[in-house]
Amino acid sequence: MILFGEIIVAYTNLSLQKPLEDYVEYIEKLSLRSIPLLGEMSDPSFSFQDPYHDVTGAIEAQRLIEHRFKIYSGARYKVSDFTWGRRDATAYLFWSFRYRPKKKLLERSQSEALILEGMSEIMFSPDGKLYSHSEFWGRHDHFDVKEYRNNLK
Repeated sequence: MILFGEIIVAYTNLSLQKPLEDYVEYIEKLSLRSIPLLGEMSDPSFSFQDPYHDVTGAIEAQRLIEHRFKIYSGARYKVSDFTWGRRDATAYLFWSFRYRPKKKLLERSQSEALILEGMSEIMFSPDGKLYSHSEFWGRHDHFDVKEYRNNLK
C-alpha cells in the first residue's frame, strides 16, 4: 500500500482474481445441486454471516444456503458488480437475490418474484480459498424473517 497525500493506493494480489471470478460465477449459477461445490472452494476455517446467522465451516454454510433455496422457490443471485477493497485479499460483491416466498406476503401473489439487494465482503486465504463471506442486506421489508431465521430445523 502506498500513501499519496490523502489517497491510499492498495495493490491487489492478482493471483486471487481467478478465484474471485470463479466465486462470482458460482454464486450466479447457485442451485441446490451446486451448493456442495462450496466445500471445494473454501478454507477449512471458512465462515459465513448474514444479518441473522453466523456459521463456521463449509458444511454449516452449505446447510444455511440449502435452507435458503428450499424455502424460497425460484431463488437466483445476480452479481451486478464486484471490486477489490483496500485490505489485502478482500473483495466486495454487489448482488440481488430474486425469489418467490412460499406464503403470500403483503397482498402480493405467490407468483410475483421479490428482490433482496445486498453486498458481500469476501475474504480469501493466501492460497485462493474462500476464508469468509459476510452479507449485508439493503431494504428487505418483504423478506419473511421468521421463516428464514428458523433455519436448520
